[in-house]
Amino acid sequence: MSSPTAIFASHGAIFITSALEFLGLPIPGGIVIAIFAAQSSVGQHDLVSLVLAASLGATAGDIPWYWFGRVGDKQLLHWYCRFTLGSGTCVLHTESFFHRFGSFALVISKFMPGVRLFAPPMAGMTGYSFIRFLLLDWLGGVVWAGCFALAGRTFGQDVFLNMSDLEAWALSIAPMVVIIIVRLFKRAMRGPAEEVLLSSPRPGTSAPTQPPVKEPLV
Repeated sequence: MSSPTAIFASHGAIFITSALEFLGLPIPGGIVIAIFAAQSSVGQHDLVSLVLAASLGATAGDIPWYWFGRVGDKQLLHWYCRFTLGSGTCVLHTESFFHRFGSFALVISKFMPGVRLFAPPMAGMTGYSFIRFLLLDWLGGVVWAGCFALAGRTFGQDVFLNMSDLEAWALSIAPMVVIIIVRLFKRAMRGPAEEVLLSSPRPGTSAPTQPPVKEPLV
């Protein structure tokens, strides 16, 4: 049984990594959840509280970007696009998701890294109330965290619990490097997100300016 200090530290780590991932940083929050969930199988952590901590962290990471979109300040949105290394196709995919799935786009987008970068500001630009955004975004966070937790609990015992420290570091750093490379490549090939986000009409007022390109949503 873990001590209160260990529980606080582990849940705090999950909350922070999830928040950083959804702030747009290339942090593998899902892998962290899976690792801690694997440890829950041997009684070190409680699975439900891990999911709760991760979902709250994910929502906390999305809240600033919702307000960026709600305020609608072009300078803020321009900075956000550059900060997240977003590409134009990510914006178009997000617009398409909002047209197709409506409110549930906030839930579904959690599993599509490229789309989820722009789902919170898009919700703010569309005029979602903060309470509506908060509930839907948290629901998506619960589903997202729950899937990683279940995967870690089911399959992680044979993977994460037997890893060396070097392997654990590699598993944490490799996804960060891949995400940065993919974002930079897409931004170079498809153009920066700010050119599309700041010139396209708001979702719900007209169709996307061009059909989304079918490609990996990273």
